[in-house]
Amino acid sequence: MYDEMKKLKDVRREEIDRANERMNRYIGVAQDNFTKQKEWTQFVYGDQYKDDIREKLEAVGHAPIAFNYIISSVQQGIAFLSANNPSFSSTGRDDADTKKGKMFADFLRYLWYISDGGIHHKRVLKDYYIKGVGHYHVYEDLDDDYGRGELKFRSENNWDVIADPASKHPLIR
Repeated sequence: MYDEMKKLKDVRREEIDRANERMNRYIGVAQDNFTKQKEWTQFVYGDQYKDDIREKLEAVGHAPIAFNYIISSVQQGIAFLSANNPSFSSTGRDDADTKKGKMFADFLRYLWYISDGGIHHKRVLKDYYIKGVGHYHVYEDLDDDYGRGELKFRSENNWDVIADPASKHPLIR
């Protein structure tokens, strides 16, 4: 009995070690992406000169001030894409498909409404424009609707999402 428990404990420890190794590999890849995203964010918000150019400008008496047209372009793009609420629709082959499609379109419209979709959509668009990728998180809010629960979505901070380094998705590589 004692030997079986010890074997089980060793197997669990090996599984935990493998999971920790995998997680450390994921975090290593994610750290590289976070560093790039931080550089892009700083560039968009005005840190557009490299150190050597900044020093040369200061040496000749010029202030290293960049006229930042990037952030206004980002804000304009977000405004264009989030000016109206989205419309959801589907096309079916027969009457049953049409009814199901309408039901799902109504559900998505309702989900957008109860989740304050416009706010989260703007945050995801901002992350997309500046950092290259934005994330939505769909979750179940168990306390909503008088304790019966609701399905909702929200924007997720890019630094809270760790993607699989073996992913083939072009935005995650």
